[in-house]
Amino acid sequence: MSNTSRKYPEVGSEDRFDAIVSRGTSLRRRRQLLGATGTGVTAAACVAIIVAVSGSPGTTKQSVTANQPNAPEPTTAPTTAAPTVTPPTTGPRSDEFMTIDRTGRTLTIAINDPATRLVQTQQDTSFRSQQCVTVTMSTTGGTPVAEGHGCRSLESLFDSPAEAEVVVQTSVDLHRTDGVSVGCATIDERMPETITVQPTRAQTDFVVRVPKTIDPGEYMLEVFGVSGFGDGCATEAELDGGSEPSATATTAADDSSQLENSALIRQSITID
Repeated sequence: MSNTSRKYPEVGSEDRFDAIVSRGTSLRRRRQLLGATGTGVTAAACVAIIVAVSGSPGTTKQSVTANQPNAPEPTTAPTTAAPTVTPPTTGPRSDEFMTIDRTGRTLTIAINDPATRLVQTQQDTSFRSQQCVTVTMSTTGGTPVAEGHGCRSLESLFDSPAEAEVVVQTSVDLHRTDGVSVGCATIDERMPETITVQPTRAQTDFVVRVPKTIDPGEYMLEVFGVSGFGDGCATEAELDGGSEPSATATTAADDSSQLENSALIRQSITID
């Protein structure tokens, strides 16, 4: 606004009143124009702010968040599977001296001898304190198709008696025989004259897998189990078999000539 003072006609002049009225009308019109212009500018500024904050109608909350460069990535709490703990197998599974469990083509032959005889001697001998199995598979007509023999040494029980309560697992390979049975290699030897006998429990799981080359069908399974001091073999005569066993039979005997406990299981099985 200008500070220049405005001069009006002299007092008493007829033009003085008209000049003052004209000046007042001019000032009123000027204030009205300035007020209208200011209101328009303020309204326009408000509209601009609303548009800038609201964004376009198609924008969603998710897209706005994703476009923020410093937005943290969504996280999911990791899930940790609890470790699988398999406790050691201890104690006898069965009161029977020998049992057979079959799952598919896998046989588990369990020997549980509560009084196997461990022997110590200073003499040279081929006999051993051990648990052994001899497994033979034959056709229903009696032709051998597969055979296997395996042993577990019991010598460690002398120094670690606690192992007597632990079930030890041993694998036995089963091989095709093509009709010829070899059986167990017996040892023709006399028992040492001076020995120390220590009876103890011994438990072994012999795991036998039927080869894939064996065709599916019905077979006769024959298993000799031996526990104690000797060559690890047993014969049907030593088991006092007498009459021919039935399709499923178990016979047990004490082979006193070798300080061995023995058993025979013969049963019919189906291989898929």
